[in-house]
Amino acid sequence: MAAFRAAWLAGADGIECDLRLTRDGAVVAMHDATAGRTTGDPRPISQITRGELQKLDAGRWKAAAFVGERVPTLHEILADVPENKMCVLELKEGQRLVERVAATLQEIGQMNSKITLIGFDYQTICEARKCIPSARALWLFNDYRNIPRAARQCIGDWLSERVHEAGLHGLDLGFGRDLTPKLVADLKVNGYDVFTYTINTRGRYQRCLEAGVDAITTDFPMRWRLQE
Repeated sequence: MAAFRAAWLAGADGIECDLRLTRDGAVVAMHDATAGRTTGDPRPISQITRGELQKLDAGRWKAAAFVGERVPTLHEILADVPENKMCVLELKEGQRLVERVAATLQEIGQMNSKITLIGFDYQTICEARKCIPSARALWLFNDYRNIPRAARQCIGDWLSERVHEAGLHGLDLGFGRDLTPKLVADLKVNGYDVFTYTINTRGRYQRCLEAGVDAITTDFPMRWRLQE
């Protein structure tokens, strides 16, 4: 929560967090499959109850200033999102997580317009689009090397077809040499949103401006803001 609040103070338009399920079905913010790196408990999140997780210190590993930080639930995160701000939720697991996120958002119905769902697994983001139709849904994609050879001269068309098939709103693309102005233009001409990650240098930021992406994910929101 300290990180999210720092983002709001820095003027960020939104926050992004990774979601997983605890053993007893609570939706919590956690990037890793286990709690070891950030809390010292080596168990998978799926084997820890919400109550057990709440007792763990998730801030000490970062710095003394964050000692006592807890792993937040999705409820706690959404309750702290200011008006007119966005919350991007990465789905790290499959259907059961999608169902629990959908139930949580239904309980906080007024928040749905602020929600953007993202996920690397195509089937999971397709399921999320069906279960949570009021939220924006973007396919996280960075696997350009596995695009069929016949489609590599028209990557934008191939991605657009996948997005269209699932009824998604667009893509959240990994930054790299394949993220070109042409690719972004090919996606946007079909009406799709184009986000990209992770933009932490001026060179990358400038390329995003030139390419015309709609939003960037960054660790430094106080430095980089896309021009209106």
